[in-house]
Amino acid sequence: MGYVKAKISNVERTKSKEIELIADTGAIYTAIPEDVLSELGISPKGKRKFKIASGEIKEFKIGEAYIEIAGEGVTTVIAFWSYNT
Repeated sequence: MGYVKAKISNVERTKSKEIELIADTGAIYTAIPEDVLSELGISPKGKRKFKIASGEIKEFKIGEAYIEIAGEGVTTVIAFWSYNT
């Protein structure tokens, strides 16, 4: 695993922020800190259960964001990550 710089935006791309993410090629979803998503006006659309690295099953809020890495972007489902989780 390594780190990548990413530009996270709301789906309309009216608000964005550059952040550093851990690149995990085995991950299906991108987990973004809740405070960043809130700052961008991205709201949860539901919840899903995930098996985390420790093997535990935890439920996280999910939503949609536009993510751009190395000049290429896509709208994708994201998980709301909290430092309290």
